[in-house]
Amino acid sequence: MTPQDDPGTEEIRPVPPGQEEASLQDSLRQADEQQRKDGKARLDKELKALERVQAKHAAKAEKAAAKAGVDRDALQADLEALRGLPVTTEEEAREAERRGAAIAEQHRPSRDDLLAAAGIDADDLAEELMATVQVPEHARAVGRRGAKGGGGRPATAGDDSLGWVMEVE
Repeated sequence: MTPQDDPGTEEIRPVPPGQEEASLQDSLRQADEQQRKDGKARLDKELKALERVQAKHAAKAEKAAAKAGVDRDALQADLEALRGLPVTTEEEAREAERRGAAIAEQHRPSRDDLLAAAGIDADDLAEELMATVQVPEHARAVGRRGAKGGGGRPATAGDDSLGWVMEVE
């Protein structure tokens, strides 16, 4: 059977920009809007779960911070400065991530001391935090320092990652 004899064969012609079918453009707009709504709903759900974890440990952490003399105002000022950064381009996002990592490193000793003084196990807290987010299908969760429950990567010096490891097949 030749292509001319096949009734299912259609000629494919490129359409000049701006002349796409209006229904296709409408469908794309609707799909984008639905994706935004779904993403916002997912983020709102994750935020509420994080707020519950924070509320659970807030009182103990506040008391321990007061006893340990942690400079909460300095940390709050650093976080507010980070919050105020514009993040509209990929370069700005990388800069915000770099500054966030610098703030985390600067306050890491006080964070670890604070968790110990409050009686909050860092591995249990990491597990609670990981339970608040939806794991992308193409990734697997990595537990804090590979502790508890296997599947995590082996511990390395200074590693307390709560991120994702991409699995490439």
